[in-house]
Amino acid sequence: MKSKAPINAADYVTSGEQPFTAQTGVSAVGEKESGRRSVRAEGRRAPKPSLEELMAELEELVGLGTVKREVKISRISSKCASCARKTACRTAQ
Repeated sequence: MKSKAPINAADYVTSGEQPFTAQTGVSAVGEKESGRRSVRAEGRRAPKPSLEELMAELEELVGLGTVKREVKISRISSKCASCARKTACRTAQ
């Protein structure tokens, strides 16, 4: 029995839109592309985004209501724990 030729997904794409990787510059493994070499391959690290930038990015995502709520709760809990530690340190002195 002969096997069929593999299907090429590009044969079924009708959109003229660029692929996600071309639009964002992110490779399939999540690394930013700079030319033909990824940032990780060059040994340089991209600057870490601030918490505010990450929260704004999360808010831009469609759906994920439960995830967004849990992240907000975790962030508030972390702030409260940090304040409690600071207060405990001040009262102990």
